[in-house]
Amino acid sequence: MLKMSSKFYTVCAAIIFLFAGSLHAVRAYYEWDLIVGTWVVPLWVSWLVALLLLTMAVTSLKAYKR
Repeated sequence: MLKMSSKFYTVCAAIIFLFAGSLHAVRAYYEWDLIVGTWVVPLWVSWLVALLLLTMAVTSLKAYKR
């Protein structure tokens, strides 16, 4: 089995958080519709998720630098 260092894992997580958070921010900025089943996700949800994910990305990068 492949061993993964904690630093590599932290960077991978930060990149994923950054990518997902950026997508939510772009979706909210351009007011694109997001439909899950029959539910239309409100824009404020994407702003909230973008803020949360981008905060997690910054926190992960800070943890990487330690």
